[in-house]
Amino acid sequence: HYDEPFADAASLPTFVVSEFARQQVTVVLSGEGGDEVFGGYRRYYAQLASSYFHLLPAFLRNRRWSKIVPQTPRFRRLHKALETISIPDDATRYATWLALFTEDAKAELFDRTVRTGLHNGYEPYCAFYNRFPNWDTVNRSLYTDLKGWLTDTYLEKIDKAAMAVGLEGRVPFLDHRLIEFVFRLPGKWKVKGATTKYLLKKALEGVLPKNTLYKPKHGFAVPVDEWFRGRLKTFLSDVLFDSDPHRTRYFRPAYVAKIFQQHTRGERNFGSQLWALLNFELWHRQFMRPTSESSPPATGFRVASATSGNDSAFVQRKQIVELPVRAQS
Repeated sequence: HYDEPFADAASLPTFVVSEFARQQVTVVLSGEGGDEVFGGYRRYYAQLASSYFHLLPAFLRNRRWSKIVPQTPRFRRLHKALETISIPDDATRYATWLALFTEDAKAELFDRTVRTGLHNGYEPYCAFYNRFPNWDTVNRSLYTDLKGWLTDTYLEKIDKAAMAVGLEGRVPFLDHRLIEFVFRLPGKWKVKGATTKYLLKKALEGVLPKNTLYKPKHGFAVPVDEWFRGRLKTFLSDVLFDSDPHRTRYFRPAYVAKIFQQHTRGERNFGSQLWALLNFELWHRQFMRPTSESSPPATGFRVASATSGNDSAFVQRKQIVELPVRAQS
């Protein structure tokens, strides 16, 4: 349904929820834009904190703090934060928060013939971040997400997942009058300390219960990390290391094998990166191979409940991935 490689794993539950909603209604209201307009992501206060980090003496700033933290799944977020916070340029630092593969990782990932034609993936985000240099840190970050991350990922995700089942999604947080008003407000009203969406939460006190307003943020997560160490490990391996001559040659097998092994052994967490590579390979099989060689997409799948830990399915559709499954060639 996406017609292109789409690396956000939340597209899967978004499709399932859209299908469920379509049984009752034809139009739904979606919360897309709330985080990007009112400041709902943790990286906003991380970006703020990093500006204070760069006020420290040079001998403290220049120390490789990330080397102190183990590179295990348990410390994944802390390790990335310590690596990113030390980047001196504000725009590059913010772009790094958004990156799936760092520039160093891409140098290892892509085949040499591909690397020569690659552009710096940070450049569009840096351009957005630097467009209004007199804005405060939070509003520059919000603007970057509004123009890049939101339009390229989240809006596409909800629109295509919903329309695939004949459902229309509308986004009231993206009313242009609301956006124009909120962007005239200072960032400190949106992110206050470690409290995200501060203004929106204060505005809704008395309307929604406090335990709803102030509960920890919980994304539309998909347990790909666990899947790739368990029931999807064989499927992932079959797809990424397929010996078919028409398999993509854009990526260096040695690097892909390295992150696959480190992830499946539980040494590092590369679930998101492996999901992106898996989606690219499956898309390439379906749309880029010669017609006579094209493999059908993986179908006839079943999705088991992420919380139940058993095989009882909460949905069964031909477009959804079953666990486990072997790749078709």
